[in-house]
Amino acid sequence: DYDIVFLSNREESRSDIYVIDILTQQKTNITDNLVNDRYAYPTFLNDDKITFFNNNRTKLFLTDLNKKKTTLILESKEPIIEHDNY
Repeated sequence: DYDIVFLSNREESRSDIYVIDILTQQKTNITDNLVNDRYAYPTFLNDDKITFFNNNRTKLFLTDLNKKKTTLILESKEPIIEHDNY
């Protein structure tokens, strides 16, 4: 199980999202295979899935931690949502 998820703003044009397993301290970059972009803060759906938007909220991604796969699930020309309510 992955216990911590965080956003790293290491570059001007790119950010990355990592998850860390507390027991093993293994860090996994879940945005490593995506095109350079800035991302909004991720949200856990349950123990093994995470959703996140790109920074301008025109793309929604889903990560399955068991499969270590991130997929673009929705793309729009306009922001998909205006702001977070959480």
